[in-house]
Amino acid sequence: MREMGRLVKELIKMENNPDKPLKDDGKRNISHNMLPLAGDVKYLTDYLNKIAEETYQSLIISTEKEAVKRCWVELSEIVLAQTIVFNRRRAGEVLKMTIE
Repeated sequence: MREMGRLVKELIKMENNPDKPLKDDGKRNISHNMLPLAGDVKYLTDYLNKIAEETYQSLIISTEKEAVKRCWVELSEIVLAQTIVFNRRRAGEVLKMTIE
């Protein structure tokens, strides 16, 4: 899960930074915007869905208050990651979302 969080943070940084010109042989500047490959996004989405299902099943069978709380926290993090992946061209908008 920590690795997934690191990847999501890296994706957010790439999406929120303005395009920086890269030097090409020192002669001209090129605008470079790096988006993840569709296969990578699918892999990440499948992984998040799998982890969400496992966490949900743990939530259903958990009886301890602390375990239930931990499951809810993990599910909320997974949903946030899924929202960022789904809305990856506008990842910064997730920061402005409110929960009611």
